[in-house]
Parts: sequence; structure tokens; C-alpha cells
Amino acid sequence: MVDYDLHIHSNFSDGKLNPRQIFEVAQNIGLTGFSITDHDTVGAIDECLFLVNEYKIDFIPGLELSTDFNGLEVHLLGYFIDHKNKFLCEFLEKFKNARFTRAQEIINILKNMNYDISLEEVIVEAGNNYDSIGRPHIARLLVKKGYYKELQDVFKILLNKNRPAYVERYKINLLEAIELINLAKGVPVLAHPLGLEGMCRNSEFEQFIKTLTFKGLKGVEIFHPMHSLEDEKYLKVLAKKYGLMVTGGSDCHGNIKDNKYQIGEKGIGLKEINRLRSLVR
Repeated sequence: MVDYDLHIHSNFSDGKLNPRQIFEVAQNIGLTGFSITDHDTVGAIDECLFLVNEYKIDFIPGLELSTDFNGLEVHLLGYFIDHKNKFLCEFLEKFKNARFTRAQEIINILKNMNYDISLEEVIVEAGNNYDSIGRPHIARLLVKKGYYKELQDVFKILLNKNRPAYVERYKINLLEAIELINLAKGVPVLAHPLGLEGMCRNSEFEQFIKTLTFKGLKGVEIFHPMHSLEDEKYLKVLAKKYGLMVTGGSDCHGNIKDNKYQIGEKGIGLKEINRLRSLVR
């Protein structure tokens, strides 16, 4: 049974739902609690901490960092973070500036390809989540302008890696990110590891997990839409072997599937959340 969905994105990053809408959905489906893990921003947390008193649902402050490990993009979740931590805030400010620079570079490329688009328009499209401005907002704008019918077409033709308008983004080193989450008194958790490019169930992957555990990793996201049942079984064995906490979440970005939001489709129970909470300092 899913009591907690620990992987949700709001409109403060690349999600479509605002924090209040997420609370509404969580309440309607009977979740005990959830975490909003926006990409490289903690912008939604203050509003969520305010809404807790209104909805009486447990909220866990979190975020998802984009990191690099030997040339591979790896995502790191942080739970129970002190979102006012000086070191964390300084890094997120640097990341925000890098996102704006990247967005402008992509827009300049698109302009040279005769697309009618400006940074000002993308900022309006991003709305509350201008701190996490990125490719999804550019893609949505191009769809709205009628250049493409679907977001996936924009990425496939223009914005994915090795496509003409792709610009590499700034990423912190994974080991530094683990240290950063620990400095912010959070619990660092590896996000959907077997859903990442270049990752599969083999001895190299186990060595990867072993290395990260030695460097301060505390958990691994096992229950995720990109993981098969075989992936889940494999990751449970590794988590037990290396003493890692088990987490999970829907990775909902506000899209509707089968006439409902995906919030609560993946997650963990009370036993797992209590174990995770026991690591909070």
C-alpha cells in the first residue's frame, strides 16, 4: 500500500500542478504524506509548509539534483532537507543562473533556425517556476505557437542530446551533491537508478552503489514507473546488502493518465517512511 509518494514535481520546476493542487489530489486519494522534489529548486517548500496546517497531510521537504558521474547524468533526491541551509541556497542560486544562461543559448540557436521565440516569452511560460527555467518551458512554448503538435516532437527534433538546439547543462558532481544534501541535514537518495541511461543490473552497477554508499548515500529509489518488477527485486537485495533505505514515488509532473493524475501510483508505506525519518539529524 502506498502511504507516501516521495517523488512529485510542482510548477516550481517542470510540473504542471501548483502546491495546493498537489495537496488536493493527495487528500482525495488518501495519501498520508508526500514530498515535492522539484528539479534543483526549493521554491515550493515554504508554501507547502503553510498548506500542511490546512490539509493535515504530512509533507517532507525535498528536491532532486541533476548531477554528473563520470560523464553520466544521475539524479539525486534529498529528503528532510533544511531548505534555508546556506550552502544549499548558494548552490541553487548558481544553478538558477546557469539555467538562465542555458535557456538563452538554446533560444539564440532557435532564432538562428528562424523560430520566433524570446527569453521573455519563455519566462512567462515558466510562471512560478522561473527559477528552474529549462527545455520543457521552451518546448511548451513552441507547441503553443504551432510549430509542433506534441512536446515529445520538440525534444526529438530539436532539444534532445545530439539534436541541433541541445545545449549541455550545468551539473554538480554526484559525490559533491551527496555531500551537499548531508550538509543541509537531509537524507541523500539515488533516484530511479535503473531508469538512467547506461545503468543496468550488473557487477559494475553494484560497485557504483557500493562506492556511493561509502561516500554518504543513504537510500535508493526502488519503486518508480521506470523500474520493472525485476528491477525492484534486484534493488531491494542491493539496498539490504549495503544498508540503504528504500524509497519510491510516482515522479508525477501533473500529466493525466487514464483520467487521473499519477500521484500515489508509486511510493512507500509507513514502515519505510519511519526508517527514513530515523536518519534525520
